[in-house]
Amino acid sequence: MNGYLKKIELAYKVEIAVFSAMVIFLLCYFAFYRGVSCDEREHTYASFMFYRGFLPYKDFFEHHHPLLWFLSYPLLYFFHNSGYIWYVLRAFMLVVLGAECFFVVKICRLFSLDRLFSLLAVLFFLSSECVLSSGVEFRPDNLMMLFGLAGVYYWLCFVKYRWQSALNLSFLMFFLSFLALQKAVIIILPVAGVSLFLACRGKMPWRAVGKALIFPAFFTICFVGFWYYAGALRDYFELNFVLNLMQRFEFSFEIYGTLYCWFGVGGAVGILFFVRDVLLKVLAVLCLATFFLLQIVFYTPWIQYWLPVYPYFALICAYWIVKLKNVLGRFIILSCVLGGYVFFFNNMLALRASFVPLAHNVFFSSQVLGEVDEDELIIGNNVTLGGLRFEAMGYYWFERGYTALLDYRRFHRRKWPDKEKVIKLIKPKVIVKGSQRVCLREDDFAFSFDSCYYTEGLYYQDFLDENYYDRGFVYVRKS
Repeated sequence: MNGYLKKIELAYKVEIAVFSAMVIFLLCYFAFYRGVSCDEREHTYASFMFYRGFLPYKDFFEHHHPLLWFLSYPLLYFFHNSGYIWYVLRAFMLVVLGAECFFVVKICRLFSLDRLFSLLAVLFFLSSECVLSSGVEFRPDNLMMLFGLAGVYYWLCFVKYRWQSALNLSFLMFFLSFLALQKAVIIILPVAGVSLFLACRGKMPWRAVGKALIFPAFFTICFVGFWYYAGALRDYFELNFVLNLMQRFEFSFEIYGTLYCWFGVGGAVGILFFVRDVLLKVLAVLCLATFFLLQIVFYTPWIQYWLPVYPYFALICAYWIVKLKNVLGRFIILSCVLGGYVFFFNNMLALRASFVPLAHNVFFSSQVLGEVDEDELIIGNNVTLGGLRFEAMGYYWFERGYTALLDYRRFHRRKWPDKEKVIKLIKPKVIVKGSQRVCLREDDFAFSFDSCYYTEGLYYQDFLDENYYDRGFVYVRKS
């Protein structure tokens, strides 16, 4: 019997090693093979504009917070003229993801469980569909998660040890998370609610909360003052809050088909009823509050909106596996998880085919950057290449996407560009071939994939033939 158990234990360790290798392979695959998404093209171009000294919201259209563009300034400084910028930005996101895992481990150690808890929590977090598909992309969601996880860790340290410095750091991290992306309120509100409950019960001193709010309040005043001084406070508020709240999406049930959803929610409920550890109960409350808050706030077809709840799911799933003392039971559960990931990866083959490989994006970018000087205009597209240099479409750049169209309809901030007139009057140096997707209904500003249609722009083909060389995937101006 002992020999049988030793074989099961060895198989279990081998399984964890296979799981770790699979996670590393998938991360490398999604980071350095999978092509660039439209959001990455958006934030790369916004970072380039920020690097060139243009002010977001006032000088170019954007509806996200600016911390990502600020932190990526050194990368743009060295690589703005190279197509390899895509590899550099993906590597930067891997560093951010590694920092997120560091705080997942730090949270695990607060519960005095063995090292297997930390390892499984990190593996579950990294292997989730949401993190694999979005966690390696150049997007502000990942910075939001890094600072949000840091905030949760330091806040739990205060709950456990009553360290004032931990609460100060926690609130500061939450502020930075909000500077990365407005959606950080999904992380912050559950913590704020539990903090209020603990303060009312006398378990969190109001004085400690007041002290912790000093630095975030000061930096908030400085942040608002900057936009006011720059004459862009109204633009900032309208684009980051009013515009985003106006968008209505068709609700997606994709989250309910993931492995972690039911295990995470069920595990959190189980902790509330069957576990005595107060800190674990607090973690379960944060998980459930974040999950249900996401149901209320976001009606979205994009899975990256669910990022805030995945660290909680990973921690809770890992906790229950570690609590299971039966090695055979652990082996069976982990085998099912691995089987699920193999099934998931096979299903991702269709998604892989829908993206141009990253190496092609690097090649396209290198070719275009080699054709244009620093200040020459181009027109990109939403399929293969967004603008790494100045977009001829002006303030409403990025192929006049549905969010920019909504901003124009609501605020009339700039004249809406006519692509044919832009090409004929400005004659940009490079025009990248490709169609434009329009997904905004005329009546109710609702985004719907079912209502999408594509415009080819073939009505100015004669002008292109006369004034541009056809270089395959781009048109290059003749003179």
